[in-house]
Amino acid sequence: MGSIEVNSLSKCFRTLQKDIGIQNSLKSLFKREYKNILALDDISFNIEPGEVVGLIGLNGAGKTTLLKCLAGLIYPTKGEIKVLNTNPWNKENSFLKNIGFIMGQRGQLPLDLSAIDALKIEKEIYEVDDSWFKDELDKLSKLMRVDHLLKTQLRKVSLGERMKLEIISVLLHKPELILLDEPTIGLDFIAQNNIRNFLIQYNKERNSTMIVTSHNLVDIERLCSKMLLLNYGNLIYDGSLENFKNMYAPKRKTIIVNHDEDINFDIPLEFIKKQDKFETILEIPKEKLRDVKAMLGSQESVVQITVEEDNLEDVLSNKLLT
Repeated sequence: MGSIEVNSLSKCFRTLQKDIGIQNSLKSLFKREYKNILALDDISFNIEPGEVVGLIGLNGAGKTTLLKCLAGLIYPTKGEIKVLNTNPWNKENSFLKNIGFIMGQRGQLPLDLSAIDALKIEKEIYEVDDSWFKDELDKLSKLMRVDHLLKTQLRKVSLGERMKLEIISVLLHKPELILLDEPTIGLDFIAQNNIRNFLIQYNKERNSTMIVTSHNLVDIERLCSKMLLLNYGNLIYDGSLENFKNMYAPKRKTIIVNHDEDINFDIPLEFIKKQDKFETILEIPKEKLRDVKAMLGSQESVVQITVEEDNLEDVLSNKLLT
């Protein structure tokens, strides 16, 4: 049985509609008009224990709504959810102690406390054993390189270091399921990389199931082997990242050719994107890639051939915008 089983899940929000102006605001007090917004539309998927899954989609696709349903924070309009073999909206203690939810845009630790005092509150909430807390905090803070900040008031800690402490706070009780909503938002590239490396190592050691949402697609490519793609509440892809790239990558590949001198390629001009004395950039149909590489490799003046890999952003754009 998987860590997560979702069957025919839908979530509809009822929102009040009113026109601009005081008169219309007063009118809406007596005659209210509502609009139903379908955030999730009949989606189904399974996630196995230990998988790290990327949850991807444009703004308004339903990503955060789905995470909140999985965490038991909001009720679905219809459908069934099993998370760690229980219904999340029952909010059983055994379930709550086995999940961790990190929201990059909303910190949970009180800023007026020192890091250690804030983490001790989490310890009491989750009834973490004293010896486990001490050992785990020592290990996690060193892995995250924030052990020197434990006595510092959180308000005086940088955003990146604070996010590391937020992550530690939801891992101290050793959850089986970790939900990460934009864990690297607003962080510099070094802090982002540190958090990614930490999560990769943590997953290897603990085999925790993770679901990651991020508009920084490097997070998804580095952390996840599987992805769920939401589009206006519909689940339009459920599978591996590698298979997604193979299915939806642009039909042309970019080749960068470095050469010693001016060179004439036996290639149609339409495939030459840019050419100067020592470098030529080609855009080649995928089916011709092998033949073109062989031809380039046979020329003595060619120094290096680089085929650009399809990145997730380009593939997603190709899928969603075409």
